[in-house]
Order: sequence, then C-alpha cells, then structure tokens
Amino acid sequence: MTIKEFLANWGSLLVATAALIQPWCFLLWEKYVRKGRVSIHESGEIALGFSNIGPSIELHGTLKSENKDIFITKILLEVTRRKDNLKHDFCWLLFCGHKARTSNLEDVDIERASSFWIRKNDSHRYRIVFSDSETKQDIDRCIKEFNDSWNNILDLSDDADNTSHMTYQGFSSSPDHLKAFTSIDHMFYWEPGLYSIRFKVYLSNTNKPQSNEWEFMLTDQDSKELRLNVIRYLSSICLGENNFAIRYLDYRKCKTIIK
Repeated sequence: MTIKEFLANWGSLLVATAALIQPWCFLLWEKYVRKGRVSIHESGEIALGFSNIGPSIELHGTLKSENKDIFITKILLEVTRRKDNLKHDFCWLLFCGHKARTSNLEDVDIERASSFWIRKNDSHRYRIVFSDSETKQDIDRCIKEFNDSWNNILDLSDDADNTSHMTYQGFSSSPDHLKAFTSIDHMFYWEPGLYSIRFKVYLSNTNKPQSNEWEFMLTDQDSKELRLNVIRYLSSICLGENNFAIRYLDYRKCKTIIK
C-alpha cells in the first residue's frame, strides 16, 4: 500500500482521532507536566527591626502566578552580611494589613502566616513580617533568669503600681539586668554594612524555591538606633511598653533569580 492509498483510506480517521485526543493531551500537560511559576515584585522599603520577636524584617510587594494555579506553602528569607558572609534564616511569622506602617504591631491588622492559593494569572499583595526564630529562641533562654529576678522584686515591692518606673529604675542597675543586657547585646548582629536578602517562595509542586535577591545598606546610625532596642526590649518586659525603633531601607541592585 502506498502512502497515497494509506492516506486515502485512513487519513480522515487519523485527523478525527487527533482532534479528539488533542484536548485531553492539553489537559494532561496542564495538570501533570507544566509547572506553576511565581513572579515576585517588591515595593516600598525594607523594614528592619529588633524587638520582642527577635531580629525581624518586614517586606511587602506583589506575587503573581504564571501558567496555572499555585499553592504557596511557605516563604523564607536568607540574609547574608556581606563583610563576613554571616548568614541567618528568617521564617515568615505574620501577615499584616496594608495600612500605614507603625512601630507597634497592635496598630495593624495581623494574622499568623500560613499557606495560601494564587489562581492562574492572578496576583496577591503581600506584607509579611519575618523573624529569625533561632536567635529568638536563644534570647528567650537567656531571659528566663531576668524574668525571675524581676518577678521577685515585684513580690517584695510595696508599690501599689508594680510596674512603676521607679521600681524598674532600681532594677536596671542590678547584676541580673546587666547580665541579660550583655547576653542579648552579643546576639545583636545588625552591624553597619551591606547585606543581601534572598526571598524564597516554596510551591507545593516542587521542593526547589523560586526566588528574588536584593541588597540593602545599613548605616552606622541605623545600627546604633536598632541596638538601643536591646534596652527597650528589657524595659518592655518590665513596663509593658513597646516603643521599638524600626529602620526603613531602600532596595538595592534588585536581581531576579527565578529558576
């Protein structure tokens, strides 16, 4: 049988079969082969902190899905201090509303960070607070003795107001206060210099994150102001005041690394 005869006998059937299976092939490709992707678009400034949640970074911008629906399981940060290559990992902690930022999280709508969907070709605005949970755990361990000492002073105090500034003023010169301050101050690593942030987005269909990388510069004044938060943190434990400083820094050398 020649090719011409074959096409004459079977051509119409082949065309009809191809037309029939083409939609199914496309659906199988979309569902099982084609992978979802996310594009990351930063905006505003980088908010750097050191407070009762440990070293923290707040970022906001927009995520956009490509190719298909995507399920974001987590977002992590890898922060590197360029001068000595010191690295710290930051876990997402809180989702915040998009009102104007303040130094007090109580003034902002917040919720615990968790996984979420972005539909195909849709976008999602993000404003996320990340925390260095490992350093926060180290701080919590060294603060236990400090808390016990402060509670003992309150038990012995004759003040009607147990959180008076006068009571704390005396405690602030004690060895226990100095020990706690020294320990936490040694954990402070926001020194002046250049830093990089790798913003890593993890999707449910892959173990390899899709990411962007940026840099920021921390000045001497920025570092000094943030370091004062060590004293503010100890004061907040005793007096309940949360007046932590935040430094707002520009993104530098925005570099897309989506793989």
